Amino acid sequence: MCAFTYETEVINLFQKKDIRINRTKEFVFEALKLLLKKLDYHDITISMIIKKAGIGRATFYRYYYTKDDIIIEKLNSLTQELLEKMKATFDLTVYDKDIQRKVKFFFQFWDEHPDIINLIIHLDKTQILYNTWSNTLLQMFSTIEMGLSSKLSKDYIAHFATGGLTSILIAWFKNNRKESVDFIASHFYVPNT
Repeated sequence: MCAFTYETEVINLFQKKDIRINRTKEFVFEALKLLLKKLDYHDITISMIIKKAGIGRATFYRYYYTKDDIIIEKLNSLTQELLEKMKATFDLTVYDKDIQRKVKFFFQFWDEHPDIINLIIHLDKTQILYNTWSNTLLQMFSTIEMGLSSKLSKDYIAHFATGGLTSILIAWFKNNRKESVDFIASHFYVPNT
């Protein structure tokens, strides 16, 4: 009984720490967004972000090196959330030709989290999307048995998928997401062979 209580306390401490870390990161991201309403990105300093977020300099530098890191961290966090939700919904270890449902899921997720995508597009930092998602897809594709002759083939497919999905997502956001998620997803299919 004593060991259980100790383990439970340790787990609770880590969960509280994670909550504090996530809250701090959210404060920093929100501070950056608020400052961007009044100032150009290049005019915003780390000191301004720290002051607006109400955190100390050491706390900021514990998690970030640059302003871009704030955006990258937020995108990484949301991408991990998306992946967890996709893993709970789909078997991502098996290749199947029904990609419409997965594409729809992808676009619905970002439609529900537009702030980060709009910010990245506004700042002309779309390369961050490509970099983040190509790394994620490379990892994901490495676990899928696709019947391909080599790992290199999977890498090329992952980069191809990243480029296509990212470019369409950017175009869709630039068009103020006028088309429905269903409309976007309906254009994705693998032809029968």
